[in-house]
Amino acid sequence: FEGYLAAITGKWQYDNLSPRIIETRNINFSAERYFLDKTRNVFLFRYTRNRRDFYSPLDAGIRSRFGVISNIETRSEDAFAFGDSLDYDFGRRVLLKLQGNVFSREIVRETRYKYYADNLNPGANTSTQELKIEGSSEVVFTIGSSLSSSVRFYYQERDEKHQVQLDDSLSTGIFEKYSTLEEQRNNHSRRTALSSNLTLSLSSATSLSLTGSASILKYDTPSKDNNDDRDELWHNLNLTMFSRFNQYLDLRISADVNLVHLVYLQSTRSADNTWNRIFRLSPRLRYTPGKAITSVNTFEVLANYTAYDFEYPSSPIRSFVFRQFGLNDSTIIELTRRFGVEVFALGRFYERGEFRWESFAERPLTYFEEKTFIGSLKYRLTERLLFSIGIRYFNQLRFIYIGSERQVDQQLRSIGPITTILWDSGGRTEFALRGWYEDQRQTGTPHRAITNMTMALVLHI
Repeated sequence: FEGYLAAITGKWQYDNLSPRIIETRNINFSAERYFLDKTRNVFLFRYTRNRRDFYSPLDAGIRSRFGVISNIETRSEDAFAFGDSLDYDFGRRVLLKLQGNVFSREIVRETRYKYYADNLNPGANTSTQELKIEGSSEVVFTIGSSLSSSVRFYYQERDEKHQVQLDDSLSTGIFEKYSTLEEQRNNHSRRTALSSNLTLSLSSATSLSLTGSASILKYDTPSKDNNDDRDELWHNLNLTMFSRFNQYLDLRISADVNLVHLVYLQSTRSADNTWNRIFRLSPRLRYTPGKAITSVNTFEVLANYTAYDFEYPSSPIRSFVFRQFGLNDSTIIELTRRFGVEVFALGRFYERGEFRWESFAERPLTYFEEKTFIGSLKYRLTERLLFSIGIRYFNQLRFIYIGSERQVDQQLRSIGPITTILWDSGGRTEFALRGWYEDQRQTGTPHRAITNMTMALVLHI
C-alpha cells in the first residue's frame, strides 16, 4: 500500500501437559519501501511470549502439605521490539545508513508450591525488567572501482531492574531480605563505539582490508552493596590481505591487535584493574588442484599479555603472559562419487608465565605440546546418507621449568576409533550419530578406556 511492501506473521501454541503448561506465541510485522536507487525505509515490530514449566525437587514438608511429588518452576518472558532503518543514497559514491531500535522485555520466575514455616525459606517469585535503546549511523563511501570505505557510530543504553513479586505469605523481614538481594543485581550500562573499514583492490586477484574500532562501556550499579561498577575501553585493529595466485592456490594473511582496559570504579575492586593486550598473526593457504581435492593449511602466532594496573614487587598479584604457535592441515579427497578420505592434523605449542609489563620481562611457568590427528574414510550410500569410520590420536606433553630448564611433568595420550552416521531426509529432518572409543593413558593415573556416543536430531520448522 502506497509503495510499501508489508508482511505480518504470527504463531500461537499452547501445550497443556498437566500439571505443566508450555506456551509460545509471537507476532511479527514489517513494512519496507524503496524510494530511489538504494534509498529505502524498513520498519519492524515484534512481540513474543514464551512460558516454560520445569519439574524441580522439593523437600518433605512441601510434599506432605500439598501432596505432590515434584515442584514446578515457571519461567515466562514477554518481549516487545521496535526498529526502523533508513538508507539514503546521495549518489553512486555515498550511502547514509540510519538505524534505531527499542527492545523491552520482562522475565518472571515463579515457584508453584511454597511453604514459609519450620525454618523453611524457599526462593521468592522474582521479575526482571530490561529496556534497551540503541541507534547507529553509518556512511559508506565508494571511491572508484578499487577503493571503498565506511565509518560507523553506534550507541546503546541498557537498563535492568530486578525485584521480588508481592506475596502475602512472605513475612516483612523475609520480603525485605529478598528485595535487597534482588536490588543488588540492578544495573545500567552505556556503550559508545566508533568503527571504520577500508577496502582496497590492488588487482583483480589481490585485495587489502583494514578495519578498526574503539568503544567504551560504562557499567553502573545503583546498589551500594554491589561494587561491580566499571569502565571498559576496547581497541581493535585488523589487517587482512587476500591474494589468488591462480585457480588452484590462494593465500590469506590476517593480523589482529586487541587492547582492553578494565577499570573498576570502587576502591574495593581496583586491584582487579587490568590491561589485556592480544596480538595475532594468522596466514591461511588454500590449495584446490581439482574438484576432488581440497587442502587448507593454517598457521597462527598469538601473544596474550595481561597486566594489572596496581602491581608491586611485594604484591601477590602477578601479571601473566600466554604465547601460542599453532598449525593445522585439513585435507579432503573425493576418490569417487561415493568414497572419500578426510584428514585433519593439528599441532599447538603454548607457554604461560609470570610477566612484568614495565620491564617487559617474564618468568616461564609451564609449557605444553599438543598433537591431534584424525583420519577417516567416508562412504556415501545415497545422496542423503553418509557413513564414515576412522581413527583419532591425541598426545599432550606438559613441561615445567626448574630454573631455566624445561622438564617433562605429565603426559596425556589417547587413541581410538571413531565413526559417524549422517542422514538428511531432504526435507525438514537431519539426523547425526557419532561414536568414539578412547584408550587413555595419563601420567600418575591408572590406564582407562572411555566409550562415547552422541546423537542429534534436528527438525526445521
